Amino acid sequence: MAIVGGGPVGLFLAAELRRGGVSVVVYERKSRGAGGPEDGGDRGLQARTLQLLGWRGLLDRVRARAAAENGPGIADFTGAPGEQAPPEIAELVESWGTTRLKGHFAMLPLIDRDDVLADVPGQLEVWQDRLVEVLTEHAHDSGAVSRDGYEVTDVTDRGNHVHIGFSDGSTEQARWLVGCDGGSGIVRTGFAFDSTDPAMHVLMAHATLEPADLVQPGIHRTATGLMFVNPPPGEIVVVEFDRPAPDRRGPVGRAEFTDAIRRVSGADITVTAFERATRVTDYARLARNYRRGRILLAGDAAHLHSPMGGQGLNVGLQDAANLGWKLAAVVAGGDVDLLDSYERERRPAAQRVLRNTLAQSALLRTDPHSEALRAVVAELIELPQAKRHLAEMVSGTANRLPTPAGRHPLEGTFAPASVLAAIPSDAVGPVRVQPDGLPVMVVRPDGYIESVP
Repeated sequence: MAIVGGGPVGLFLAAELRRGGVSVVVYERKSRGAGGPEDGGDRGLQARTLQLLGWRGLLDRVRARAAAENGPGIADFTGAPGEQAPPEIAELVESWGTTRLKGHFAMLPLIDRDDVLADVPGQLEVWQDRLVEVLTEHAHDSGAVSRDGYEVTDVTDRGNHVHIGFSDGSTEQARWLVGCDGGSGIVRTGFAFDSTDPAMHVLMAHATLEPADLVQPGIHRTATGLMFVNPPPGEIVVVEFDRPAPDRRGPVGRAEFTDAIRRVSGADITVTAFERATRVTDYARLARNYRRGRILLAGDAAHLHSPMGGQGLNVGLQDAANLGWKLAAVVAGGDVDLLDSYERERRPAAQRVLRNTLAQSALLRTDPHSEALRAVVAELIELPQAKRHLAEMVSGTANRLPTPAGRHPLEGTFAPASVLAAIPSDAVGPVRVQPDGLPVMVVRPDGYIESVP
């Protein structure tokens, strides 16, 4: 069994497959010695993912090794909001990292002012390279093999196996192969996608501006876009809309970054210190199918969207949890049709994330029509039912498996902690349990209740 891509999704999937007794090799094109397969940026782990990691015995290790020291932040923001920052953004900055902040929707804070959302967990901010370290150890401890510095250049389904070609001319073969190699990876080649062109263009860099007093640290909304400015030499984020953009994956030069800052700020700024520049868009793409024969997709290889709400990593890890036990059962001789449920269950979850991230992009716009819409949405968000709906949507706790009408209301939901505690840690298939005070139920290895007989 082969996995292409040694980031969090590929590593977690490897460990999930090993739970089912499958021999697995993870191929990662980058060398750990060259900085690792992932960047060191911060990411948010949301409630459903934290529950899953806790069940796997990983949560304490993640907290100890990967948690960001200062808690969640917005583009590493540490200063006071700029004078042009609207009140809701100022409140978000001041409240981020507290137990009452349940996330945000297009930078509109979901703050639990009256304890009505006390049951909605917050998120844990982590450094992704450290998360990779924890998941690498977890995969190795489970018996998975990882091979760094192996760039896959070709994958071909030969009917009874998958042929894998590498950049050095060598080849391997595997019974099954899963692409966890991201939005620009090789495995997705040949899959059909539905896509939405980008409207939001974001440039980020650690930079110093001169004259320093023309743009103060803070969050600024202007007629031409947004800026998130950290005190120097911190990160600066510039957001624009509907501008022709170069290659989404192309490098960001100092001149391009300077021009964007001048357009958004209206100030004649010079960028001096300049490093770690990157670009992000709200380009959205979703695979029409998650499987072609013996080749499957998971994580960003299957679905790509803007980072609004920090949902991408979480969706990918949940893809891995869903696919791992099913693919292990098929390798062990189970019915291959079980894999059809992977796409049937996970593609709608990705669709919901694409929809809400595109909606957030629209609400970030600064033109008069969008500002009016944003003001109305800000009022609606304060309605308890609306705030709960958005908080559960962004945190992933609203996700449930598709179930036929008329079934028990627990079916398709994520099992509560008391139920998970009753399941043997080595379970590799659905388990029948009856915790105190609850009906008999069948719970799957990914934590979801399959049925209530």
